[in-house]
Amino acid sequence: MLRKNEITLIWITSLGGLLEFYDFIIYALMAGYLSEQFFPGHDANTSLLATFATFSVGYFSRPLGGLLFGHLGDRYGRKKTFAATVLIMALSTALIGCLPTYHQIGIWAPILITILRLIQGFSIGGEIPGAITYLSESTEKHQGLVISLLFTALVNGFVLGSMVHSFLIEWLGTDTMEEWGWRLPFWFGGILGLFSYLVRKHFQEPPLFVELNQSRQRQQIPLLILLKSYKASIMTAILLIVPVAVGKQSEV
Repeated sequence: MLRKNEITLIWITSLGGLLEFYDFIIYALMAGYLSEQFFPGHDANTSLLATFATFSVGYFSRPLGGLLFGHLGDRYGRKKTFAATVLIMALSTALIGCLPTYHQIGIWAPILITILRLIQGFSIGGEIPGAITYLSESTEKHQGLVISLLFTALVNGFVLGSMVHSFLIEWLGTDTMEEWGWRLPFWFGGILGLFSYLVRKHFQEPPLFVELNQSRQRQQIPLLILLKSYKASIMTAILLIVPVAVGKQSEV
């Protein structure tokens, strides 16, 4: 069975992952309001498509975030990068809720929200593999169970986003949501993300990483080692995950 300290670590780590997925998906749930505020046009369907096109740019920056934060985590430690990903996500999500609309600053509104979506994707690209690595190196047994609990929490980020959206619709009504209520889910996600960052600052490095650090077995440039020595593994992982990711997002 898992020890008490391992259960606590899994819960805290999974909570951060849940909040990151909430922050990432809340954009899609607010798409109807964002299309009017940031991508106004004569055709509502065209505006909505532009909003979802911006949503998709976050997926282009996710691999880059995974590569960079994976490299930094291998080189300088899991703790710092693990805290950085949730802080970046929290700040970018909160800033989306603060952005002026197209009617206030013109073309800069869609440009700024696109940039923040790229930053969100960059962050979550480092968060998921970082969480998997951190928990794998911090637990000695039942790693399959531990990682499955993490992914359960990630999926529940979608559930939390849907619950928040439904609650706000019931509480504020459609007109208020269109006017300013759409900002609240982003602020909520930003605040919870900052709380998660403060918790993660007190994490300890996984025992395995500490052992490698003490024996000086870390590579100077882990990313180059990965790209040179594990090409087949990288391609296999891509082919395995792409159908899952596409299928999951088509449901959203």
